[in-house]
Amino acid sequence: MTHRILEIKLGALGDFVLTTGAMKTLREHHKEAHITLLTTKPFVKMAEQSGYFDTVVVDPRSRNPVDWWRICKKTIADGNFDIVYDFQNNKRTKKRYFALARLFCRKNLTWACWTTGGFDVRHVTKTHRFSWGQVTHKHMPMDFYPPALDFMHGDQAHFHELPEKYVLLIPGCSKAHPYKRWPAESYAALARRLAERGIQSVILGTDEEKDAAEIIIQTTPTAINFLNKAQLTDIPALAKKATAVVGNDTGPTHMAALAGQPCLYLFSERTRKSANWFPNITNLFGEHVSDITVDQVMHALTPHLNL
Repeated sequence: MTHRILEIKLGALGDFVLTTGAMKTLREHHKEAHITLLTTKPFVKMAEQSGYFDTVVVDPRSRNPVDWWRICKKTIADGNFDIVYDFQNNKRTKKRYFALARLFCRKNLTWACWTTGGFDVRHVTKTHRFSWGQVTHKHMPMDFYPPALDFMHGDQAHFHELPEKYVLLIPGCSKAHPYKRWPAESYAALARRLAERGIQSVILGTDEEKDAAEIIIQTTPTAINFLNKAQLTDIPALAKKATAVVGNDTGPTHMAALAGQPCLYLFSERTRKSANWFPNITNLFGEHVSDITVDQVMHALTPHLNL
């Protein structure tokens, strides 16, 4: 019998990247199953390249209740899944999707919510459709593969513009979290210090980082503006070619860190819990992220510059 499994991951890029190891674990755990991923549009290409899924379905993340119904009824309930692995594990999936799927499902429903050490499982025993069913709880411990993006590849269309030796700078983050941004002036001072040592800086981002890039380039004209020149799937290769990476607490930095090159994360105390502790990572903290000095970053970076 081939089991039908649904995995749900909708949220931020960094969260998606850091669950890739767990997704790989489930693919290994359910070798013969047909696994569907419910995710958002930006992650479709990454999901398809991973090889962990047989089908990828896009959730529009709409505020329209009709779309909620369509996802819960048509995708989840009518998908006749044997188990749902909820990697999102937030109000949207627990209180909306689980609740409605629990009502619409024709058969028993198993819903497993991702935690650090495994899954918290809610098994719903159904008596008939349009019933809430009886819920039992258990914890399913599981050892996960570490997150890895070795499967990911982009078109590298602009990689010929890269210098032989560079440090990758990631000065952006979500507009909703400005407290995560190390000041552009600090990135500019860092780029100038690197240039004095014969190392160019490559600035990664989109139009949202345009102002920061202009500040950096005004100070250090040899810095390379790489805004909008890399797809998400290019980032691991871009980071792997770099001497080192310096970035804010943001999804592209999480992706770059998994390439294995030395990576400096810049955090405020407010976001300390988001720090990653892989061997190639150095985490720097300030009460506010702006409290981290250029001297601190340069001191942490120097051992990796091979001067």
